[in-house]
Amino acid sequence: MKGRKKDQVYKVDVLDALHRIKEAWSLVKQDCIANCFRHAGFVARDQEVENEGEAIQEENDVTDTTDTDSFGNLFSRLSDMIPLSTTAEAYLAVDEGLATSEVLTTEEIVNSIAEKDDEEEDDEEMPPPPPPPTVAEARDAMKTLRQFIESQPDANLQLDMASNLQDYLEKVAVSKVRQTSITSFFKRV
Repeated sequence: MKGRKKDQVYKVDVLDALHRIKEAWSLVKQDCIANCFRHAGFVARDQEVENEGEAIQEENDVTDTTDTDSFGNLFSRLSDMIPLSTTAEAYLAVDEGLATSEVLTTEEIVNSIAEKDDEEEDDEEMPPPPPPPTVAEARDAMKTLRQFIESQPDANLQLDMASNLQDYLEKVAVSKVRQTSITSFFKRV
């Protein structure tokens, strides 16, 4: 973690984690995903397309095969590589005769809900979230961000985004301002 002080405790909450996951996912290119599928063998070699435009068009085409047919084709290709003693249909039906859940009585359902309520009470002891930044703090942060962006080469797009954020910040600031009455403006001294 860059810029971390020695005695500073670094905490990542769920919201921070979600933001980081979204940022990481947005960096993944479509070509990377397509290459991973090709490398994993989900796309047959004879179906690969040389031109990216054709690949995107092929990806957008709707196929009329069902999921089971697709799985059967994949399973048969796998059985060509690794000798398997079962068929795709037998593999899909392996748990049909098994009980995958038990039948609960009313008392067991009530007890499980009561246990969940007790667990939720334990979770409620978490520290309160930090207060939201004030408009003045947000303006200071925006000023620092704009100075950083201005110091970077070829940051025109980022400057436009910073301007949009600045506009949003000003709209929020204006919406929080309350108009005073004329009598409160001209108070008697």
